Amino acid sequence: MVEFALAFPLFLLILFGIIEFSHLFFSFSMVYAASREAVRYGSAAGISENGVPYFQDCDGITAAAIRIGSLAGVEADDVIITYDHGPYTEGGTPLTCPADVELGDRIVVEVGVSFTPILPLVNIPPIPIHTSASHTLIKELDVAGTPPSSPTPKPPTDTPTPTPTATTVTPTPTETEIPTETLTPSQTPLYTDTPTLTATNTLTPTLTATLTPSQTPTEIPTATVCPPEVCTPVPPTPSPTPDCNQFFLGNPLTNGNKFNIDLYNIGAETVIYISEIRIRWSTRTDLNTLAYGDGTLWTGTSPSPFIYTTTTGEEPVLMPLGYQRMFLVFKSALNSAPIIEVDFTNGCSTSYQAVN
Repeated sequence: MVEFALAFPLFLLILFGIIEFSHLFFSFSMVYAASREAVRYGSAAGISENGVPYFQDCDGITAAAIRIGSLAGVEADDVIITYDHGPYTEGGTPLTCPADVELGDRIVVEVGVSFTPILPLVNIPPIPIHTSASHTLIKELDVAGTPPSSPTPKPPTDTPTPTPTATTVTPTPTETEIPTETLTPSQTPLYTDTPTLTATNTLTPTLTATLTPSQTPTEIPTATVCPPEVCTPVPPTPSPTPDCNQFFLGNPLTNGNKFNIDLYNIGAETVIYISEIRIRWSTRTDLNTLAYGDGTLWTGTSPSPFIYTTTTGEEPVLMPLGYQRMFLVFKSALNSAPIIEVDFTNGCSTSYQAVN
């Protein structure tokens, strides 16, 4: 019993030490995973369920950290979200969430908790556990193949014109049977009594046959002449199919609450008219002005989405081998470029959407 009394406290110390060390290692792993999950959520591309870009969704980033680190006691006050310009840049104050960033900036998520032993057998003060994770933000990026600011005119394509074939209508005469002449003889006997004062009376009858022909005139068929406008079919005039690849949007530029983009027409002989303009944006702000070229199409206050329909006879025009700049002015600064769709009166359409 003396040996047991001497060895048992040492055994308990080793056992509890293993338990507390495992608890400490588990807490550190949870805090480290929480920071990594939060920064992974904040560096995602697109719009979150809260209607803002992921890097500005502060509640979503914090919820991601709490979801992973809840077993280690991570709470909302333990999560700090900031933005910087990279690990090798000097100067500048890190921005706090939410804030607008530039292409190449980083999001940094710091998570820190205090570790307290489960069994306070030894008077050990709380141990701070602090981890940090960061990721570079790719805010938006134009896709490869976006038309340059000065497009090269596309040569027009010769469309063969179908040659109509005239159909000649040959009149077919109808044969009419020629009636056969019918001769109707008319026999009229003539009796001439010539008395002769002779001893012998001679009666000599003279028979004269008179033929009266009755002839029916033969009808000669007359060919009916068909007028050219009736017998010669006029082929329909084919409607040319527009080449919608001649029209596109490009060269976008965002400057605070202002956005402009160019609308191009690389067709050499096509004058195009705009029928409708549709605009959508993700920032919680209103559109105040829509201008095209040197004129203003619309002013007012409109949330997203915005649809502008032109008036018949006053459609904005886009000349061949040219471009016009479209201006958008919002109430506050934009977080990302808007989505723009333009419909033309010839049935073509074009659109622009930045790749986040």
